[in-house]
Amino acid sequence: MPNLVQRPTVKRIKAARRLMASAQLESIRLLQADAEYSPLKGTVVSAAGKAHPGLYVSARFFPEARLEAKERMLRVSVRYLLHARRGPARQSQLALRIRVLFELRYALPEGLRPTSEEATAFSHTNAMLNSWPYWREFVQNTVARMNLPPLTLPLFRLVPPRPSQSKPTPQRG
Repeated sequence: MPNLVQRPTVKRIKAARRLMASAQLESIRLLQADAEYSPLKGTVVSAAGKAHPGLYVSARFFPEARLEAKERMLRVSVRYLLHARRGPARQSQLALRIRVLFELRYALPEGLRPTSEEATAFSHTNAMLNSWPYWREFVQNTVARMNLPPLTLPLFRLVPPRPSQSKPTPQRG
């Protein structure tokens, strides 16, 4: 699988900048986990132990930030969902499902009062970057415990936004 590249907008990076510079990750906690394998009709694993050629994997994530001003704390919940289907269509048979919910706690310096826009932007950038390795490890270990061929999720990378395609028009005076 190729790397998972997220290209946040300039607006999102600007909104997250203060938190990127000052928030300190204190903990990452697994709050919820659920996994299911359905070895029905057309198994995911062939007799030779190779991955089934018709397996289509998709991973999605849903970050959400909560500010706790009293404790000078930012809590970010990130829900991850992985589906492996036996065909390319959404209606095709679900072979594997893994869901987790992580909570990330960030300490904020005295006097920093981020806006909800800043917290949301931070949850979609840094919090994703911080929690993705835990998600990758969880998926890899869970799939191995199901005695299935290895499934390694791609690396998560944040890349700068693309420069604007349009050039500013010169001012005439």
